Amino acid sequence: MSGWRDIGTAPRDGTEIIIEDADGVNVGAGFWAGDAGLREAGWFWEGDRACLQGARPVKAVRWQPFPDALALIIRKEREQIAGRSRSDPVFAAIRAVNLARIAHTQALVGLNEENEAAVRRANEACDRYGRASMDLIKLYPATWDGFRELVNHYAEEAPIYGYGNDFLYHLREIVEGRSSAEAFPSWYGGEP
Repeated sequence: MSGWRDIGTAPRDGTEIIIEDADGVNVGAGFWAGDAGLREAGWFWEGDRACLQGARPVKAVRWQPFPDALALIIRKEREQIAGRSRSDPVFAAIRAVNLARIAHTQALVGLNEENEAAVRRANEACDRYGRASMDLIKLYPATWDGFRELVNHYAEEAPIYGYGNDFLYHLREIVEGRSSAEAFPSWYGGEP
């Protein structure tokens, strides 16, 4: 990629940029987070945005801005989601799952399993994707639009991964107002 700049010149205001880690193995969307509530400030992969408390900063060394057209699309999507998520947290949680899935996929592309650092990052990305998915399953949509978005999300995910029962259990839980233990008995040692 051309246009790389030293990480010391990158914006530290939460803007999405393209970052490269110190090992030169991973390149992807990232941002700076310096909120006091974090264990430590630093650069994070975009897929970590929704679950920063459990994420570890990336040792980024270089950055470059997104191409203008892509930056505009990302900004518009974030504005739309931000507007909807004020009324229903499901929108932000779905975005977190999608971004975590993308980050995990990026970590697997060209993975050299003999590179322990790369494998560790791929496993961490997988864990973040799993946490984001579990966080989504714990949510109840606050609006009809949120419920519809959740159904659409599950309908898109099921064919990709070849499963759907967990999604259906979550929807049943929402419709019937049941607890997670009742809706997902196999996760809690029972029978579905």
